[in-house]
Amino acid sequence: MAKRPTSDKAADSEDAPSRLWIDRLRSDGPAIAGALGKKAGYRIYRLGGEMLSVLLALGMIALFFAASLMTRQQADLTSLRPAFERWFSQSFGGAEADLETLRLQWNPSEKTVTFMATDITVYDQTGTIVQTLDRLEATTTRENLLNRRAAIRDVRVVGGEVSWVETEEGEIIAGLGSPETVGGVGPIYRGEAQPSDRRKLGWLEEFRSLSLSGTRLHVERATDGLSLTADLDQLSGQYDGSTAQLDVQGRLQNSDGLESGCLSVALSTDDQFDWNRLSVQAVGLKPSELAPPSGRLSVLNAFDLPLTVSLEAENEAAGIRSASVNLSSEPGQVTLAGAPYSIDSILIQASLDPGEEVMTVPQFDIIADRLDLKASGIITEIGRVQDGDVSTSPKFDLDVQQASLDATPMFEGPIRFETADVVGELDLDSRTLMLDELVARFDGFSV
Repeated sequence: MAKRPTSDKAADSEDAPSRLWIDRLRSDGPAIAGALGKKAGYRIYRLGGEMLSVLLALGMIALFFAASLMTRQQADLTSLRPAFERWFSQSFGGAEADLETLRLQWNPSEKTVTFMATDITVYDQTGTIVQTLDRLEATTTRENLLNRRAAIRDVRVVGGEVSWVETEEGEIIAGLGSPETVGGVGPIYRGEAQPSDRRKLGWLEEFRSLSLSGTRLHVERATDGLSLTADLDQLSGQYDGSTAQLDVQGRLQNSDGLESGCLSVALSTDDQFDWNRLSVQAVGLKPSELAPPSGRLSVLNAFDLPLTVSLEAENEAAGIRSASVNLSSEPGQVTLAGAPYSIDSILIQASLDPGEEVMTVPQFDIIADRLDLKASGIITEIGRVQDGDVSTSPKFDLDVQQASLDATPMFEGPIRFETADVVGELDLDSRTLMLDELVARFDGFSV
């Protein structure tokens, strides 16, 4: 059935409401739009005012903080502790961290600002302590803060761990943490093992002092496998832009975590290492437990016995200027040509006077199960003892006052010398001993 058409009159009655709204919009539209615009503008005005108030409040807080820091010379940052605890835990590879105090200190006489944190403890996922720092202080200048430069002038660390890691590519990373986590938390140094700067200490830039106490030090070098660990009683370093001074006292550890000698080192040098003065005192030092598996220092693996060493040396660009060495050992063994030899004691004294080119050796005594030797003599070209060149080596001339060598079963009994003269060269780079002359005097004859 077809739908009945609607009349024109009915259609007009249905469109009447919509026409009414259109007519009202035409007549009242501008007024409505104006009202909406006023409301939007008012809301924008209020929002802008609130934002400006917040910014002014933050500015007032910053000014108050700065004024408080300048007048009272310190500011407590304990309210920021949760953020710093998260930062420390992430940086040291832990799960959580605790710290006691945070503080900023303004030093008006030096125009520096010092950040201080105390009693820092980092835990792993199981709640085991993985890192502790009794105190951490880092000082920078006011200019660095204003210029947003992350340049540290002074560092003081009490407790904790620090690491010096050298990669295969020659990059050095030094800072807080173990070798696995170093670089995660500042202060941090990153640079090259052989800097291109003519001033070899130029990388220190504005750095002036370092102090570590009760801190564990790790030194790792990938090129030769060197891995040293030391518990530092004290390490202090100063740099004035042209010369540096380093003093270290601590106890070395072997790979099993056992003590492997006490060490005291004092070093003074210019920033190009053209001149330096070195003093080393060691007691109970066991070279075989500390030497790397490869490289020039691997020769020390042959000495498996505790040593007491006193060394004083002064170097110039032309070479060693003066030196003195006193070395003694406790019982142990020395490996030569792959064969171990038991040693009862070694006693060596040597000195190179300023301006001299010959090192005198007034005492060179070895007591072992197959050798009893007492000698004295001289050493020349001492600077070539381990210069990396296998074609150069120091020369020695020893006067043997007493010697007994047990060469059984090659001989029926020990061979005893009345006196002997030994001239030769010892090259530690190639691990070669060359005898140029050997004159031995026996009872009634000589060879």
